[in-house]
Amino acid sequence: MKNFSNWKLVERKANDNGYKGTKNITKEESIEIIESLNDFNINDQAIYRGIDLPYDFYIVDPKQDRREYVVGTMPTLIMEYHKSWEKFPSRMESLFITNEYDEYMTYGKIFRVIPFDDASFGVSSTYNYKESFSNIKKAGMTATNFFYAIKDYFNYIGSGYFTIPETTEEKKNYINKENYDYCLMQLDEMLMNTDCQDEKFCRFDDADDLVNYYFNADDNGFKIKQYKDLLNEIKTSTKEIWTDSKCLLISDDVYNKIFNI
Repeated sequence: MKNFSNWKLVERKANDNGYKGTKNITKEESIEIIESLNDFNINDQAIYRGIDLPYDFYIVDPKQDRREYVVGTMPTLIMEYHKSWEKFPSRMESLFITNEYDEYMTYGKIFRVIPFDDASFGVSSTYNYKESFSNIKKAGMTATNFFYAIKDYFNYIGSGYFTIPETTEEKKNYINKENYDYCLMQLDEMLMNTDCQDEKFCRFDDADDLVNYYFNADDNGFKIKQYKDLLNEIKTSTKEIWTDSKCLLISDDVYNKIFNI
């Protein structure tokens, strides 16, 4: 049997929408992989990914597919570098998944996600990670517009400009430790301003306290799970899931035909 776990994966071709870390494989190779897995069973509860890819069978290494910054991933800067997130798969180098078929219908073709053995998963407390930060929700915001609220207030009190990347090059290089430290420094500057009075921001002594209060992974119910434990976690509710582990993708329609599901 081929040692699939050690495959060197190649960049997708241009007609595969420019994704990296993915190789189109055959139906026979896909079945061989499934038969070699210990953790996965064909009757397991499905986890899905919607994506515009033309073929039905792929092997994916998310770590080779690092994402660029977009507005919706702004909290990723904290989730990448805050201490409470160290044990989680990097969201910048992960495949995003859900256990609810309808959640991904608008994202393109629906693929079943079949993890390689020993895969680990980050799991949100709700169907969308941006809705999973309880103290941010209490303030009437999501994790994304939380940053815009800080930026607006930062300008309002005249402390400067809370940096949000704007050019293509800035976005491409935004998620790094240097920018994380710089954002904390900017937050510290805002909190030290004597005009800072907004309770949801200004009651903290420093940026570390603010970030930990709103974004601590454990306090907000985020969990890290191995595959079998993940299946128990998602039995009763819809979750957003992500993994940086290698996976097999099979289009859902084809999967159901192959295994008579």
